[in-house]
Amino acid sequence: MSCFTGLVWRTSLVLLLMRPLLAHAQPLVLVPCTEVNLLGTACDEDEPLDVPGASPFPQAPEPPLFTLQTMHPSTPPLLIKVYNDPSPANRKAYLDWEKRYLGRIFEVDALLQEDRQQHKRSGLKE
Repeated sequence: MSCFTGLVWRTSLVLLLMRPLLAHAQPLVLVPCTEVNLLGTACDEDEPLDVPGASPFPQAPEPPLFTLQTMHPSTPPLLIKVYNDPSPANRKAYLDWEKRYLGRIFEVDALLQEDRQQHKRSGLKE
């Protein structure tokens, strides 16, 4: 084995053993300034420092978790609004709607019960 081949194998072995350490290493930043002054101070005091990985573009807002596409089609829109923004006003609006909704269901159910009873009574008379 030549000296060069042995060096390549040793270097490869060292890099292979150091791989887990290198995977968790932070990116190398020599100077955090945008401009470097070689004869003076490295950075101006009032110059903002660059943060590695920071994007110069504004971040898009995250889409809401609960949408008509992610919920059952019969989910009331006010409930989806409460899930995405549970503010007191949204919660109150949903509770008011729910009270009217359930009130109507109970009202119609009571009317249907009366109709059933009348139907039974009229069927027994004949």
